[in-house]
Amino acid sequence: MMSLPKLLLFVSLAALCGLSASTYAQEEKQNPPVNTIPINRQRDDPVDLQPELFEDTTGRLTIEDVSSAQFADKFVQSAEKVPNFGYTNSTIWVRLQLRNEDPQISEWMLEYRNPRVQRVAFYVPQPHRATQPFQAVRTGTLYPFYTRSVPSRHFVFKLQLPYDTQQTVYLQLQGDASLSVSLALWPPELFLQESTRDLFIIGFMAGIYFVITASTLFAWSFLREKSYLYYVMFGFALIMFQASYNGTGSQYLWPNQPWLNRYMLPFAVEGLIIFPLLFGTTFLQTKTQLPRLHKLLKSLLYLAGFLLLEIFFVSYRSISLQLSALLVISYLALILAVFSAWRQGYKPARYFLLAWGAASVTMSLTTASLAGLLPFNILTQQSSRPSSALLFVLLPLALADQINLARRERAEALAAALHASNENDRLTREQNVFLEQQVALRTAELVVAKEHAEKAQKAAEAANRAKDRFLANMSHELRTPLNAILGYIQIFHRQPPTSQSLRIMEQSGQHLLALIEDLLDLARIDAGKVALQPTTTDLPNLLQAVAAIIRPFAEQKGLTFRTELSETLPPYVTADAKRLRQILLNLLDNAVKFTEVGHVTLSVVVRQRYWQGVALRVTVKDSGIGIAVADMDKIQTPFYRTEQAEQQADGTGLGLALTQKLLALMGSSLVVESVEGVGTVCWFDIELAVGDGEDRGGKRPLIQAVANAAPHLLIVDDKWENRAFL
Repeated sequence: MMSLPKLLLFVSLAALCGLSASTYAQEEKQNPPVNTIPINRQRDDPVDLQPELFEDTTGRLTIEDVSSAQFADKFVQSAEKVPNFGYTNSTIWVRLQLRNEDPQISEWMLEYRNPRVQRVAFYVPQPHRATQPFQAVRTGTLYPFYTRSVPSRHFVFKLQLPYDTQQTVYLQLQGDASLSVSLALWPPELFLQESTRDLFIIGFMAGIYFVITASTLFAWSFLREKSYLYYVMFGFALIMFQASYNGTGSQYLWPNQPWLNRYMLPFAVEGLIIFPLLFGTTFLQTKTQLPRLHKLLKSLLYLAGFLLLEIFFVSYRSISLQLSALLVISYLALILAVFSAWRQGYKPARYFLLAWGAASVTMSLTTASLAGLLPFNILTQQSSRPSSALLFVLLPLALADQINLARRERAEALAAALHASNENDRLTREQNVFLEQQVALRTAELVVAKEHAEKAQKAAEAANRAKDRFLANMSHELRTPLNAILGYIQIFHRQPPTSQSLRIMEQSGQHLLALIEDLLDLARIDAGKVALQPTTTDLPNLLQAVAAIIRPFAEQKGLTFRTELSETLPPYVTADAKRLRQILLNLLDNAVKFTEVGHVTLSVVVRQRYWQGVALRVTVKDSGIGIAVADMDKIQTPFYRTEQAEQQADGTGLGLALTQKLLALMGSSLVVESVEGVGTVCWFDIELAVGDGEDRGGKRPLIQAVANAAPHLLIVDDKWENRAFL
């Protein structure tokens, strides 16, 4: 049997040779097994943990899966102090086998130091609960802040671990953000001290940023220099970036709006790209001093604007990688521009170069670390703090140097201005001569404007007179049929009606109705309430129907009425048949009304054919009284009637005006050619789509016959007169 000294010697040699912890545990039970991290508080520092990791590329495994015996050997202890996975699609599982060797502390704080992870779950075994073997705490930037066990900018979990006990816990890390595994185990008192000190440093830096930004904003309110405003916007963007990056934004600014964590950091990075580029182009005057680099900086600005819109449409991982690359490229381009300006002798660029050089290096380190290209350490994560402070201090110095340079240039300009005073006097005299010429020109313009105003006044007076004539005509036109109707009604009280008297009453009523319809149509068109209703229309049938209406009136006056229709007219077109019929009837009615001897002709010819359309020219020609040259510009004015028209026939002056407005709705216009005493020609060109005749667009009867039955009708109307008539 091995003696005790030999046994101790064997154990010591095995430990020195790096034997596995499992074998070592079999020899001595009190020593931890493989991957067990002992806890022994010997100093005022946290216990840095190097966990065992498993990368789930599918993202589908559960805690029950990874804690099973099947996955026990798949966890690998990381060789790095802080494993960095960058932007990965995988789910990272962390296993910690802990043993408490401190008899004074049984409660610990497990801190996960990545404040940007979107989903983190902490699992503690519950061996006495078979239905729920693990207690889970789920939190992350996609959860409200109150889901965290401990109010901290990092993710901190309470862990009960009595003395001389061992426990295995798990962390599940998911999301589109950069994933790194930085863990520490704290005693509660030490964690409180460290978190307070950390918040003090962050608050102190934020206070410096805010004070300098506010003072620059105050200076901008007086100077109104764009570079100052861009610096202020950059300051606010940097403050929001720090708050989003270090987790204080989630804790203090938007704790109950976790959705802001998805957008705030990309927006802040956009600000760190856009406003420095704007500041650089303004401060360095690249448009005039560095035109080639100005185009490069402008291109980067446009690209940043495109990525700003892309934030809402692509994944967090994708936009983060794109913005990281653009940030590094933009800062390198700015350094090149600043260096070029400094080489050209622009002295304020020296502060800019020093500040932006340091900021570019630290920002590049941080960006590469987030992408997983560099390790996660204090250099890549914390170096941006002093460089940002240096940037905030040096940029105002650059602005102040720019102001001093502007003052010197202003003094030189003042000396040059004093030296050129004689030249200014000469220019003043020339300017006076020029102003006198301008005054004379303006006076002539005012005279012309006065003449135009007088013409407009005369036109308005003429319009008023036309309105008065219209009112007189309308009162006469309305009274004439009304008097006829009322007069015959009085006669009917004394004697029975005759067919002639009833016919006269019907004609008077139709005339009155047509007059009112024209007025209503004109008012509706002017109000924009008339819309065309094109349907498939039998064009030859429509033209023959119009001719059938007009022909009796023409023959009654002894006129010859002719229709000249092209043989190539399409049988069906798509048009508003009602309005087209109204236009033709207005033109033909005027032609018959103002023609005493001779003829009236309706001509429709095909001017051109298209693939599915046709261009027609419609012409109405008469041998009537014609129109005087002085009246040609006024005949299409509503309510206007020539003196000859007043003497020749009754009317209101609405026909041509209404026709012109209807043609305008159809995309055409009316052309009137006339010779006084010889006749008038009215024509218009119109383009119509050719129909196929299947959908005639006609109205079907509202009431159809009922076979073998006598239908009953119910009529409802609140007017007794209408009910009696029906």
